[in-house]
Amino acid sequence: MTRLLFTEAELFPGASRAQLLVYGAARGAMGRMYLSEYLCVTGMTTARLDRWATLPD
Repeated sequence: MTRLLFTEAELFPGASRAQLLVYGAARGAMGRMYLSEYLCVTGMTTARLDRWATLPD
């Protein structure tokens, strides 16, 4: 679920284009760090997580 939030949740409605670029970049970086740590701690693989994902390919 956290992975979904980092990739698909709408960023602040009404934010300017510049804000969306900054927030999007920060969210992307945090999402990658989170996923890396999650995989390390749980021993999961991205392939295994992808089977549960609701995200399009």
